Amino acid sequence: MRTTNIRIHCFLLVIASATTMSVMSPLSAAPQGKPDKNLKGLSIWADEDGKTWHIKTHTKSGAFHKFAGRIEVGGSKITGATGIDKLERGDSWKIDFATNTVNFSLNTKGGWDTVNMILTRRPKTVTYDIHEDGQPMNPERIHLGHDNHHPTRSHFTIPGK
Repeated sequence: MRTTNIRIHCFLLVIASATTMSVMSPLSAAPQGKPDKNLKGLSIWADEDGKTWHIKTHTKSGAFHKFAGRIEVGGSKITGATGIDKLERGDSWKIDFATNTVNFSLNTKGGWDTVNMILTRRPKTVTYDIHEDGQPMNPERIHLGHDNHHPTRSHFTIPGK
């Protein structure tokens, strides 16, 4: 009986570890530098000081895609955003200051949308859960920083350090 309990605990520990690892991004620090402007999909990068994080959506000429998701910031506070004044009808960027999260929906057709999230200081972590056209987004279409890294899933955490 004791051996069975130990096996079950070990099995659960392995499952929990695998789940946690798959959510982490391949980066050990905030993605620096703006990705290539011609990349299609969704790009994420942070300024050098870590206080401004950018999201840019970009689609092919005439192609419509709806990018939506949730962003949660750990270890810093969201103070606002820039670029939201340029959003078009149907786009939304809603900050919940109580939970330190952003829910967004960006409808992009043959162009791009960019929103810049302003923080009080460099965060410990930034967690994203991104969808494209109502489905979890293909990680190959998520571009992190100038070096164009990709997360392993559409729900991932980036260290802010």
